[in-house]
Amino acid sequence: HVAVCVGGSCRRFVVRATHLNHPIFNRILSQAEEEFGFANAGPLRIPYDELEFEEILKLVSRPDSIRRFLNLGSDE
Repeated sequence: HVAVCVGGSCRRFVVRATHLNHPIFNRILSQAEEEFGFANAGPLRIPYDELEFEEILKLVSRPDSIRRFLNLGSDE
């Protein structure tokens, strides 16, 4: 597990480390890098609204979330 701070109030969330490999988290981590850089002491900071981040956690926690995410752009 990894502790992250989310939003302007830096609300603490504990995220499974395996979730960091999810394509959605790849985008989130890229945005965090752009906003805060790598030289950030302390917990990982995520530039998202807390409620939005909670919804993202629900999504990536689903067993079929990677398949669903990858199929978003398909023409099926």
